[in-house]
Amino acid sequence: FFFQAEDGIRDFCLSRGLGDVYKRQVPRSLATFISGMIGGSIASVATQPFEVIRTRIQVNFHGKTNDQEYTGILDAIKRIHKEEGPQGFMRGLLPRLMRKPLNNALTFTLFEIMSTAGINSKHSSF
Repeated sequence: FFFQAEDGIRDFCLSRGLGDVYKRQVPRSLATFISGMIGGSIASVATQPFEVIRTRIQVNFHGKTNDQEYTGILDAIKRIHKEEGPQGFMRGLLPRLMRKPLNNALTFTLFEIMSTAGINSKHSSF
């Protein structure tokens, strides 16, 4: 699913958003890089609440905090919402947005470059 979303974003960038900059065609790898950044940003924001809940339960389970003991997922959701409000589910988003989009962009770009090189090579192991 994520690869299909990245392909859709890249195709959009090539056809509408970045298709012709100063009458030059944008390199496909640049469009892949940009779509990886966009996809990584969207994925980070969409999954951040789940990451907060998972992290709080894991830290609680391993006994690293004394003040917050969650009995399960629903208890964690209720307590985070009650004690911190809706913004509590987005804690730690900025560091994640600094790391994940760049990671996705590099991963997709290198994957495309290597798979293209593998397809074009006679002695490829891809």
